[in-house]
Amino acid sequence: RFPLHVHISTLLALLIVVSGGLIGWFNYRQTSKVVLSAADRVFNELFLKLQEDLEYRARLSHVTVDMLASASVAHAEDLETRIDSLPLFADALEANGRLTSLYVGYEDGEFFQVVILRSDAQRRFYAAPDQAAYVVWSVESNPVGGMESHYLYFDQAMAAINMEPGLAPDYDPRERPWFVDRELGHSVHITPPYVFIALGQVGTTLSRRSSRGNSVVAGDAPLHRLSEILAGHAVSQSVELAVFDEQQRLIAYPDAKQVVKYNANGEPKGLKTLAELDSPILGDLLAQVGNSLERVDFEQNGRLWKGSVRRLPLSDERRISLAMAAPERELVAEAAAIRWQSLGVTGLLILAALPFGWLTSKLLSTPLTRLAAESRAIQQFEFAEPIQGHSAVLEIDQLAKAMDSAKQTIRNFLDLSVDLASEHRFEPLLERVLDESMEAVGADAGLLYLLSEDETAFEPAAIRVPGATPIPALAELPSSSFQAHGADDALSQVARGKTHMSIELAGNRNDALGRLSRILEQLLSSEALSCQIVPLRTARDDVVGLLMLVHRSDRVDLKQVTSEQRLAFVKAMAGVAAVAIDNQSLFKAQKELLNALIK
Repeated sequence: RFPLHVHISTLLALLIVVSGGLIGWFNYRQTSKVVLSAADRVFNELFLKLQEDLEYRARLSHVTVDMLASASVAHAEDLETRIDSLPLFADALEANGRLTSLYVGYEDGEFFQVVILRSDAQRRFYAAPDQAAYVVWSVESNPVGGMESHYLYFDQAMAAINMEPGLAPDYDPRERPWFVDRELGHSVHITPPYVFIALGQVGTTLSRRSSRGNSVVAGDAPLHRLSEILAGHAVSQSVELAVFDEQQRLIAYPDAKQVVKYNANGEPKGLKTLAELDSPILGDLLAQVGNSLERVDFEQNGRLWKGSVRRLPLSDERRISLAMAAPERELVAEAAAIRWQSLGVTGLLILAALPFGWLTSKLLSTPLTRLAAESRAIQQFEFAEPIQGHSAVLEIDQLAKAMDSAKQTIRNFLDLSVDLASEHRFEPLLERVLDESMEAVGADAGLLYLLSEDETAFEPAAIRVPGATPIPALAELPSSSFQAHGADDALSQVARGKTHMSIELAGNRNDALGRLSRILEQLLSSEALSCQIVPLRTARDDVVGLLMLVHRSDRVDLKQVTSEQRLAFVKAMAGVAAVAIDNQSLFKAQKELLNALIK
């Protein structure tokens, strides 16, 4: 067993710990849901942005290729005529930043390409002068029946700079994947993603037959922006993002350098596959997803990962996929940090609350400790000092007041018992009993009836009506006949065994109570009176008298002054008074007998 303040302090600490733990757990769960939902939104945003970029790229490129397919360059027969279309090519490339070059392949094997120089890699590949803004690669037939390849360099104003021999004079556009067969009509064809040698980047070529059908117009559209978009949407440090085709060849990756494979000479030779990446996460993700293309949770090296795969439209006939996998621990790292912060705050609250809880518990327990000491004093019949155990806590203060009232009641009862036992004069004894009873219940009037010598009636022995004059003499008050098994009036019922009775006095009765009611109504100037009748019962269970305590019925404190606690005191005092009266009666009878013997 421990003191109350220890229990209160412990309960307060436990309450803070449990509350803080529950709040931390709830915050962690809710924050985790928010973070995971935010990760889903980021992934969806990434998907939409990639889709938007692909659609925008395809839309612009379609328009450009369609426009050139109807231009004169599509059926020009010599280099000089084709060069005249250079401004058209330049304007188209400047307007469409997604294309790096536009070209025409002719049915006779000739080829005409315009490249806009936007990167150092292009300048190195074409050995372009510093002032060059465009390169024209032309493959045309010579007078002897062979094919010649030339690079022609132009500045921003499209003024010719110089001409150099070009690479691959045996280049035949008719053998390239982008050269569309006549059977496909005039629809735009998109090649599978491949590496652009000049750029070292992955991309696709969009092409279509010219309006006359004697050539194919095409444009190169890199896909490097997809890698840039992926790099900007890494939701955690270990997240894995990739765009790949149906052969699981990489098309985009946050580290764009990982997309292309290079030979020993540093020359690009193709696209890496997912299996060739250093991370096995995406491979595990695809193994879990299969062909369902849905969001899955999977475990890899003891870590739980959140993954998803979705299709991206590259063209009507070609599809690529976006894969994302992120470790759940990193996604909810912020939520975990908030949880630990909540636990830390809870710990600080406990440290701060312990002194406060200890002080508060001491303030609460000190009055109870004093009340316990007062209780021990009551057990030892020490009633001299009033109880000093008041508290700001209502219940403790009420307990202190109740104990103080009980202590005073017991002290008064004991004092009254001693006084009654020591009173040898009969009339003052009766008056003292009546006065103390009236004071206990705040009665407006009081009467004391004693059993007659022949035990056939109750006769008035004392009356008190404070503030009323004149007080009638006892002889003017009605007596009440008493028969043990006859009368049914209230006085007789109390005398036959009831410990207490509460009645309303009525002056319209013709019995003793009716006559008494009329007298009291006149004395108290009230027609509505209630009366508490308490028997004076000895230890032998003999009723030696009746105590009648009268109140005006319209008093606002009537219920309070006639409460069970107050009436209990009156009943106890009535018992003591009955014994004292009985003893005085015996003493009086013995004295009269002795006087008779002496005479």
